[in-house]
Amino acid sequence: KKFSDEENSKMIKLINDAQPDVLWVSFGCPKQEQWIIENKGKLKVPVVAGVGAAFDFFSGNLKRAPKFVRDLRLEWFYRLCQEPSRLWRRYFLGGIQFMKIIMAQKLKK
Repeated sequence: KKFSDEENSKMIKLINDAQPDVLWVSFGCPKQEQWIIENKGKLKVPVVAGVGAAFDFFSGNLKRAPKFVRDLRLEWFYRLCQEPSRLWRRYFLGGIQFMKIIMAQKLKK
């Protein structure tokens, strides 16, 4: 679900009023990257980073893949196997959309 203009304006105001040095955005890919790109000009934050499920991993809400899977750079596949109904669309369709966004940004430069 995309945020309404009103919700988005309220979030940006709260963020800017707090004057953080770093903003961690954890909406999941590609939503967090799209949100950062759309709002970077409105944010008065020196560093903005999309962190995906990092907070879920650190809090223990999500179990990370075994080390050998991470070493093979296949944690995404492990997560897909753990939550296929939730992640298949994000990984396959969202991945294509994410690449389109990256390419569009590269072509603008």
